[in-house]
Amino acid sequence: MIKFNYAVRSWLDGELKARVKRRTRLRYRAIALESIVPAIGSDKDVALVTSDDLLAVVDALRNRRRGSEERELSPATVNLVIAVMRGIFGHSCRMGWRKDDPSLALKRMRTRPKTIEVFTVAEQTYMEEYVYYSKDDRLKAPLLSLYTGMRIGEILALEWADVDFYERTVTVSKEKYFVKDDDGTWRTYIDSPKSAASERTIPLCEKAVALLKSIDPTAKWAKRSVFRSENSPLSVRQCQYLFGSMLKKCRVKQRNFHTLRHTFATRLLERGVDLKTLSELLGHENMNVTMKTYCHTLMRTKREAVERLDRTR
Repeated sequence: MIKFNYAVRSWLDGELKARVKRRTRLRYRAIALESIVPAIGSDKDVALVTSDDLLAVVDALRNRRRGSEERELSPATVNLVIAVMRGIFGHSCRMGWRKDDPSLALKRMRTRPKTIEVFTVAEQTYMEEYVYYSKDDRLKAPLLSLYTGMRIGEILALEWADVDFYERTVTVSKEKYFVKDDDGTWRTYIDSPKSAASERTIPLCEKAVALLKSIDPTAKWAKRSVFRSENSPLSVRQCQYLFGSMLKKCRVKQRNFHTLRHTFATRLLERGVDLKTLSELLGHENMNVTMKTYCHTLMRTKREAVERLDRTR
């Protein structure tokens, strides 16, 4: 008999570890060990797990309660749970621990494109003015995202060696993230970006150049990291907290850090930048990702273009 917990760990520490990046593996590990294994039972024979068992796990997760409120998981999260189950049982079949794969009976949920939020031009101005008059260089990290479209992890991993003031570019070659490690401890890691396309060189606009040059000049030669908090590099949690605090003081609606990236993309589309260029600037694997993400902005831009016909008379 092969216990279910053993089969799960065999997949996590074997096949999966060799195939995906650490961040993805740790995310899958959390789903498997915190949600799937407790629901099925760590000592259950992996050969006796049925498709009904797996359906019950998915249904329970979709309708789990948080406090006194019922909270349903998003279709994307449910699909991620199903992906983990397929990985576990596919591995079990390949190892000869069972003949059939019960996870194949699970149907992925249909997902809808997310409605993205962006900052208005006025809100962007409030943030820029607040940072301009602030003496805290850490607050310049969100503005760099607004001017380059870089992800929070890419910005926090940025070193001065990645900044070329002569060519007016920044090179994205690594990413910082905060994740629960194998032993259950939350840790910060710096790794290569999420995909090959994410490794890119981004031209800097005049505002971005001025922003980087305005950072304490002693930091440029004394420290490697561009954004720091006292004696250590700025962490993901610190940056998120500072960003939220800044929005509150600017009286701007609270949004997540990724909204800055969406705002950068939206402003470029509004100014007629083509999809291929935008896709490369954002580090998307292909233009379909860019089109799917910003389809609403594209439609608005197209509508404004067509409406110009009414103004030709």
